Amino acid sequence: MPLLPTVPFGSSYYPPHHDPSDWPRDLDRMAAAGLTVIRTAELLASWDRIEVGRRSYDFGWLDIIFDLAEERGMSILLGTGSQNPPIWMVDEWADLQVVSRDGTAYPTATMWGWACKDHPGYLAELERWVRVLADRYGSRDGLLGWQVDNEPGYPFIPWRRDTMDLYCYCANTEQAWREWLQRRYGDLETLSDAWRWDPTHHRYSSWTQVRAPRSTPAEWGIVTAWLDWRRFTAERLADFVGWQSDLLHTLTPGRPTSTNVFIWSRHDPFGVWMGQDPWRLAGRVDAIGYDLYPGIEKRFLRFPEYAAMFLDYARSSAAAAGVEFWLPEIESGPLNGWVLGPDHATTADDITRINADGLGAGARLVLYQGYREWDCIPIHWGALVDLHGEPTGRYDAAAAVARADLPLGGDPEPPAVALLVDFDNAAACQGMAAGEVLLDCITGAYRALAGFETGFVGPAELDDCSAKLVVVPFGVLLSARSGAALASYVERGGHLLTMAKVGMLDDRGWYWDTRPGAGLDRLLGVVEQSDDVEVHGRFADGSIALTARRHGRGTAWGCGTHLDLGALRYGANRDFFAGVGRAAGATPLWSADPAADGLPRVWVRRRGRLLTVSSTDSVERTVALSVAGTMRDLCTGETFPASSVPVAAMGARFLTPQ
Repeated sequence: MPLLPTVPFGSSYYPPHHDPSDWPRDLDRMAAAGLTVIRTAELLASWDRIEVGRRSYDFGWLDIIFDLAEERGMSILLGTGSQNPPIWMVDEWADLQVVSRDGTAYPTATMWGWACKDHPGYLAELERWVRVLADRYGSRDGLLGWQVDNEPGYPFIPWRRDTMDLYCYCANTEQAWREWLQRRYGDLETLSDAWRWDPTHHRYSSWTQVRAPRSTPAEWGIVTAWLDWRRFTAERLADFVGWQSDLLHTLTPGRPTSTNVFIWSRHDPFGVWMGQDPWRLAGRVDAIGYDLYPGIEKRFLRFPEYAAMFLDYARSSAAAAGVEFWLPEIESGPLNGWVLGPDHATTADDITRINADGLGAGARLVLYQGYREWDCIPIHWGALVDLHGEPTGRYDAAAAVARADLPLGGDPEPPAVALLVDFDNAAACQGMAAGEVLLDCITGAYRALAGFETGFVGPAELDDCSAKLVVVPFGVLLSARSGAALASYVERGGHLLTMAKVGMLDDRGWYWDTRPGAGLDRLLGVVEQSDDVEVHGRFADGSIALTARRHGRGTAWGCGTHLDLGALRYGANRDFFAGVGRAAGATPLWSADPAADGLPRVWVRRRGRLLTVSSTDSVERTVALSVAGTMRDLCTGETFPASSVPVAAMGARFLTPQ
């Protein structure tokens, strides 16, 4: 049963940054545009704004906004503000800040997430604060639910040109780390064996000697220690979010909890540096939120599938946890760049297209970030209205979508094609300076499969995977359990396609003795003399390039090169991927001739009776849907044969069968 009776639209709004006389007018205009939810107190006006002195609160502005919202039939998604503790806490605990690997305390008055989530003083004060919030607002009619933290994780300000710094190395986190290792390994002998590595092959005689890794494998750090360190940070962050969520469920029964992530960013595409694993986080809340800013991500300018891939990843992580997928922040206006910006001047067409992508992907809440910009933050953060609060074309586009009668009750069907993603594999790749290659491989495979309804699957979901085809792009690290699960998937009738270097490492980050390991050598039939193996391609030197092997009711394809990278970098191999998809029994939902640059710039999504079509091309395109009959545009009333749906340049359509 859905958490919310309808799919509401709304926006972030931070009253302390605007004149109080503007608040009623701003909310009136939100309501007039069909925006019924306000997200606030999660970041820009938060815990540090309200509790300016210990147990000295100023709830005045938030009380007023609740009153104004309830008068207009609006509701509030209220943040816990845990990432923004008030500065007086540093007076109480000088060791409160997270510490980087070079021993530097992260500066206050910089960015959120600066306080260590392992600090007992901080955790005690946070629990008290959450109880205060729940006591004051938990029974208000206007409370929609809670947002736990904001983009939780360690600070993601770039450390060097293309990397992030690592956190946290304070005494509290180091102690928690040792306790985690004791539970994992039991004793120092087992730990020392697991962390074998030369030339830094330590044999530990005391747990106090065990330090958190300060070097990545690419910097000659211990591979297994690095993987353990990233697993630890991801688990701790999920526990931190889950702890708040559980507390709120106890204090305010029936009010849903959520958290939000910013993933696929250019600096930390998989959350490895931040310690942010969305698959773990999704299992600790009622709804997992994804913050979508196509204009801020430079990849969008080069890779038109960015938003579509992002959203498929988002809904897949939610489906894996059995929770809802929300969009608590979507791009609403010009973005980023400070005085040299904006990097992208968001238009009304962008607003419509982002909505089409998000709603078609199954989002059950859509909020803009924000409704109105803030004079004190001249970075370009997006807004539906101008700095005076006056409506723009973006506001009009948002209103048109919110007021449209869209059939949003259903959810997307499980994807016919799924790409395997694994936080451990991402941690190995990023630690070995191959994170960008992994992202490119995933992007290339996704691009090559344009036309198919594509999603993502994690290792834990392989046992119940219903996709007809699973693709493993750059699956370098593959555990024995994942290998067995893939074999079982194929035996049940699934089809598998792997690329080069699959199963190179086990879950310790060590070589498998066979290539590929985890049992894939037999599953893929890489041994040519096997009677049940078909060789479909060879390299110039005669060695095997592509095999296919029947296993049970399915087929496992093994490719010895990176056809996914070829699809991304050279526009090649689309016919191959499409052929494997069809051989697996998957039927493309749509087709369109490639754009002038050869890229697939059209994306179609199916959500019950709603089909959304979006285009990132600069000219009008025509899309052929695999469904029969006539389609009606829910915004314009126009009808088209499903075999020939026109889409305006950089435009979108909301369709339903006539």
